[in-house]
Amino acid sequence: MLRACRRLLCPGGRTAFFTIHIPPGLSRTERRHAIRAGPPAVSARHDHRTLLAAAGFANIRETDVTEEFSSTLQAWLEYASGREPELRQAMGDELFDARRSDRRIQSAAVDAGVLRRSLFSADKPVP
Repeated sequence: MLRACRRLLCPGGRTAFFTIHIPPGLSRTERRHAIRAGPPAVSARHDHRTLLAAAGFANIRETDVTEEFSSTLQAWLEYASGREPELRQAMGDELFDARRSDRRIQSAAVDAGVLRRSLFSADKPVP
């Protein structure tokens, strides 16, 4: 997918995306915890810098926004608690419970340092 994005860009063009990922240097146990807590893409074999470089991007930059993500997760949980009856009616009990559980698990993993959210940006080289 990154190669296709690079092909669409003009030379010197830039791509940017937010992603949840596993920070480097975790133990096997911490990595398993992160994989269970995060979205499916966190189990990728290679980190985003490696994937961007392999797709032909240059000037790869990462901006850690984990602190802001943690605040957003907490705000989602607080809002959902305050609007629980309406959300349960709109979403149904099963979906509401699943989303709240996922956010709690993800929030705990972020607090434990096993999940990170970053903004990645990279440029298509100018020939």
